[in-house]
Amino acid sequence: MSFKRVLEFDRPRLFSPAFTRRAIEGDGIVLRKNASELVDSNNANTASFRYDSNFVGIRSTQQIPVDFSRFENHVFFNSAEVAVNVAFDSIINGYPFDGTRKEVESFLDSLTGFEKWVLDSFPTNVGYLNFSGSSSPSPSEGTYIEVKDFAGYLFPNISKKRTGDNVIDPVLKPISIEMQLYLPGQTNDNQVVWQKVSGSDQGITLAVSHSNSAASCSMVFAVISERSVGCDVI
Repeated sequence: MSFKRVLEFDRPRLFSPAFTRRAIEGDGIVLRKNASELVDSNNANTASFRYDSNFVGIRSTQQIPVDFSRFENHVFFNSAEVAVNVAFDSIINGYPFDGTRKEVESFLDSLTGFEKWVLDSFPTNVGYLNFSGSSSPSPSEGTYIEVKDFAGYLFPNISKKRTGDNVIDPVLKPISIEMQLYLPGQTNDNQVVWQKVSGSDQGITLAVSHSNSAASCSMVFAVISERSVGCDVI
């Protein structure tokens, strides 16, 4: 009888181990994604693991349960200092700050487990900004954040777009401003809250209007262009 016929009539049993060291089960969570949610994502990249289903092999050292805070667990062929320097260089000089969703996901998926651990260790803030109004450091200005609205202005070497074009300025497009503003219970002077200006005679301003009342005040939204002036008191 041929070998093929033997396998047909005398098939081997399914393997069952005599001794099991440990059994690991998945959490049973299945994330359902439709095509529209995967547009401009890194889903098609075979090196990506973020969209894998259960029982798919390991693609990245990010998936290995290692305590990356202990260098003896993952540094073997170089020094810990070199590992840290490489991680910082990869993150600071390689992160696509102005990239698309696909570019950001591709970058994150390309990081090693230690590099992702370093990135996750960076301090972040999703809370509130506290401003001093007109009290410090200068009575005439106070504290504020200034953004140069030119693509590639501050870091042209790592910027994807270096055209110098406006990014925040809506030009002919609609604009929306959303915030939570807390004003202390005291009298106040005229103070700019948000402003987008071009030169000295064009721009958009949201400001607090002067008030001697400690209980209420008015907000002013003004739009000034070369042709017209618009102002609304809230």
